[in-house]
Amino acid sequence: MSVRPASCATARQWAERLVPADRDQAPTVLEHELLDNVRDAETDVLLHDPVTGVPALRRSPGTEGEDIFTFALQRLPTTLLLAALTVSGDTCWIRTEDGELWFAPEHEGWGASWGYSGTGCHKLAQLLDMLLQDIAAPAVDPGAPEPPRGLFELLRTTPQDGSTTYTRAQLLAARVADA
Repeated sequence: MSVRPASCATARQWAERLVPADRDQAPTVLEHELLDNVRDAETDVLLHDPVTGVPALRRSPGTEGEDIFTFALQRLPTTLLLAALTVSGDTCWIRTEDGELWFAPEHEGWGASWGYSGTGCHKLAQLLDMLLQDIAAPAVDPGAPEPPRGLFELLRTTPQDGSTTYTRAQLLAARVADA
């Protein structure tokens, strides 16, 4: 997954928590995978997310094309409640009650989306339904239960441009709407 720190305040907040990777250690398997996506070996920077332990690669820093290439987790390593969802660019952000930011869990090729009535929106509604009950629920797979209609409709009508945040209370209300 690729995130542009300039795309929204949430992406900037996440990018600011990243720290440089330890140069004295040999790269891990995941770091090797990221390093295969280097645009410029002189300027790209290997980073580490101290919250998730996942590596990230800042590509083309300081330019208009700057982005951070990383991996999404398949489940969140926390027990704190989902406090908010922010959707921005191509990214679904989960904020827990301690204020921590997480990428929405996903399986490769099973990404979530919003603002239309397709599969990605359906998957995001399924995921949120599960995360509202259990924040450590796994990423959505093809056998997941149908999402609540109200939650799906909220996401279907969310604008794709800009950044939109829904609180836990708004998501719970949508979840029971049209039940």
